[in-house]
Amino acid sequence: MKRLYAHSKHPIRLAQDLTRGIHFVISGQLVSMKNSRRLVVNRRTGKHASIKSEGALTYLTNFMYQVPIQNRNLKLGALDKPLRATITVWYTTMRPDLDTALVWDCLQAAGVIANDRYIIERHEFREVDAVNPRVEIALEEI
Repeated sequence: MKRLYAHSKHPIRLAQDLTRGIHFVISGQLVSMKNSRRLVVNRRTGKHASIKSEGALTYLTNFMYQVPIQNRNLKLGALDKPLRATITVWYTTMRPDLDTALVWDCLQAAGVIANDRYIIERHEFREVDAVNPRVEIALEEI
C-alpha cells in the first residue's frame, strides 16, 4: 500500500497500482447538505421544492474548478467495478458535523464517478486545520 498525505492522522491508502485509483485535494470549507437546504416555490407550477443552499451551490462551483482535468469525466464505477472511497474533511473547527453528502454530489457532477451508488466502501474522517480547510479524496476500484 502506498501512503498518501503523510500530514494526516488518517492517511489515504491506495494500492501500489495507482491506475486503479485516483486522489486529489479540494480547497475550501465543506458545507453541510443536511442543515442547509432552502425552500422555494416553482413560479410555473406554484409547488414547493427543497434546493441546495447558496453555500452549497458556491462550494459545488468551486469544486468543479478544482477537480484536476485528468480526473474529469472519468465516470468511475459500475456494477462490475465497485469503488472504495476515502475522504478526509479538514474543517476550521470541530463544530460542524461530518457530512460528505455534498462531496458525493460534486464528484458525480464533475463526472469523476458515474454514480455514488457504486461506492460500496466508504471511509470518512474529520480533522481540524484552521488555516487550510480542505477535502482530501481517494477513489479506488475494488
